[in-house]
Amino acid sequence: MKSYDKKETAAGIIAGIIAAGLFLLLLFAAKWNFFISLAIAAAAYAGFSLLFRPVKKLGGIDADSIDGGEEMLKRLEAAQEGFLRIESSMRQINDSSVRSEAEQLHAASARIIEYLTAHPDRIYAARQFIDYYQETAAKLLSRYAELESTGLCTDEVLRQWSDTLEALKTLNRAFAQQFEKLMSSDMTDTDAEIRLLKQTVKMEGIE
Repeated sequence: MKSYDKKETAAGIIAGIIAAGLFLLLLFAAKWNFFISLAIAAAAYAGFSLLFRPVKKLGGIDADSIDGGEEMLKRLEAAQEGFLRIESSMRQINDSSVRSEAEQLHAASARIIEYLTAHPDRIYAARQFIDYYQETAAKLLSRYAELESTGLCTDEVLRQWSDTLEALKTLNRAFAQQFEKLMSSDMTDTDAEIRLLKQTVKMEGIE
């Protein structure tokens, strides 16, 4: 279950407990009418559910206040799930060469997710990374971990090892290129600032 879903479930449980307690208090302690007590408890449940409901955040901003924020949040959560799957498989791999590539993918995925969390406006631009490259990496590592756990050492297993290792190297290059694309506008802005600085310094006669 996703982190937000867990918090929302917990909020519902807390609101339910409070509403149930209020219902019993009104019905038995205050001896109010059953239907009135039920109506008040239901209203209390609705109110406390809203009160305790966790706020969805994107880059420190309420996701509900961002156009398309809900979809952005879902994609970011999908990226986080992919990261956790990569991490889980990575920890099960014993082969040093494959594990090294897996660790690089894991680190690159963490950097990209950290960047997307801070720059939610780039999440849509990361669709190819999230839906294809990261998903492919998670699947390959999971399958390799399962294959390695069998302890087999046949020609077919060795071929799978070689193919997986090459695929992971390709994915590491793809992860780096995807991150570079995401940051392209930042780099363009930086280049523009540097050019402006040089021009300003030259005009001011500063060496």
